[in-house]
Amino acid sequence: MEALSLDMAMRFEQFLVAQVHEYFPNAAQDLGEYGLAATISWGVQRAALHGFRDEFDVLRYVNLMLTLGLEFDTDPEFPWCAEILAKSDWPPAARMDALTERALELTGAAEAQA
Repeated sequence: MEALSLDMAMRFEQFLVAQVHEYFPNAAQDLGEYGLAATISWGVQRAALHGFRDEFDVLRYVNLMLTLGLEFDTDPEFPWCAEILAKSDWPPAARMDALTERALELTGAAEAQA
């Protein structure tokens, strides 16, 4: 059972690597294959520390890392991230929705999608 779980985790991380190559090609190139794999692995671990276990939420967490910075969750430039992440009475998906919405507002991506 543990081997199956490890295999699933490895496949998911490979999926995330492919997503980064597709949607963040500059970051993928800058990080290189080893750096990208390490970044993804670290992002999955950071997401889990914040209670994100759903694959979609973990994907969005990694997207936020690549958009706002690898340590966006503790970056003093984005205090709202830590505030949202600290809302332990909110379900993980609600916290991720709030983070994503705020990041889209900040980066102007919300207007680009409209």
